[in-house]
Amino acid sequence: MQPQAGESVCRGRWIQIHLNGRDCYAQWEDCGPWVTDDWQYVFGNKPPRNTANGGAGLDVSPAVRDYLRINSGQKVHWRFVEADQVPYGPWKRYGQPAQTPGGPDIDAQRRYLDYLRKLRDQQYQNRSRWELENS
Repeated sequence: MQPQAGESVCRGRWIQIHLNGRDCYAQWEDCGPWVTDDWQYVFGNKPPRNTANGGAGLDVSPAVRDYLRINSGQKVHWRFVEADQVPYGPWKRYGQPAQTPGGPDIDAQRRYLDYLRKLRDQQYQNRSRWELENS
């Protein structure tokens, strides 16, 4: 099916956004509002064709803005990532998992449980014999 003009072909795809040593993950929502067919920017290596709003190439939600501490007009680095590359974090509570629309992201939940088990094991291994015997 051919997308309609102004309809995003990237909707639901995950992106990683990086600024000042912090990463945030979000799902692509829509295209525009100024330029809706700038494939050379989105998939290539050209700067955005947009000239409005300071030449913005990416609009982010207030939650992403606040998490990354982005100031208006500040440049960020971003890239597409596959759903299985998205680590557990607050972003996993929102959006739609790619394989099961509307359902839980089982892989993310499994990775988070593995992470918690590793933390538990590390804490246990770091305890002294006295702490283990007297707790």
